Amino acid sequence: MSASFAPTILAALFTRLQALYPAVQVVYGDPGTNVENDVISIGTVQSSVQPVNLSPNRPREEQLNIDVLFSCFTGGGPEAQFPSTQRAYTYLAALETYLQVTSPILDTPGVRYVWVSSHQMDPGDSLVGVDAMGRLVSLTATITVHARL
Repeated sequence: MSASFAPTILAALFTRLQALYPAVQVVYGDPGTNVENDVISIGTVQSSVQPVNLSPNRPREEQLNIDVLFSCFTGGGPEAQFPSTQRAYTYLAALETYLQVTSPILDTPGVRYVWVSSHQMDPGDSLVGVDAMGRLVSLTATITVHARL
């Protein structure tokens, strides 16, 4: 019996993101100093477990909420905001389609369903000097996973 599906789901998600976005840097957490214009990062993972029923094997239902951050930078002035935003939402749409159509359980036994449950967009980075170089858009999607432990 597993304590959590998190390690299995994170490995599957990382592999799928790399395949889905072959020209984009995909990382766990902070990409460090080697940063491309577009970066997809797997971030915070939250888990909650609920009992399903009382039985000898005591099955439980785990819900994972995994944040995936799409960071898109376009050089230039204020006009760079739109292409950065469009790319971030294009990446999100591709992930949503993949999870709805191609692999709704990430090909992982025990996983009942996976979907993009919410997203939040930060329209621009407030770091000093970034405005003069271009626009960095951060779109965080929360992927919700339900699995039977």
